Amino acid sequence: MSHEIWQRYASPVWFDIRQTRVLSTQIARDDQDEKHVCPLQLDTIERCLELWSAPGDVVLDPFSGIGSTVYCAVQKGRYGIGYELKESYWRQSIKNLKIGEERIKQGHADLFSIAET
Repeated sequence: MSHEIWQRYASPVWFDIRQTRVLSTQIARDDQDEKHVCPLQLDTIERCLELWSAPGDVVLDPFSGIGSTVYCAVQKGRYGIGYELKESYWRQSIKNLKIGEERIKQGHADLFSIAET
């Protein structure tokens, strides 16, 4: 990666993370859910994957929720494994991964457009 990107990534604070760029959790929620302060931003996941993994690596998320980490791992050319106890979140993660798979097949490279579907 370039010197400029490395400096931005190495900064202790990432100001360029888009806070609203997340996979939707509304469908997976039920009335008895505890409050979730903030879903994990896709920009944060992608940056972590770029810094600490390489294409072809296996990425494990033992608390995968709606599958954001596995989703980004697959989009970045990694293998993703996720575990989730809550059935509604697990079902939503399957839907998210199927959407991502279709976008890859169609040649879409823009994850932001994928996250908005």
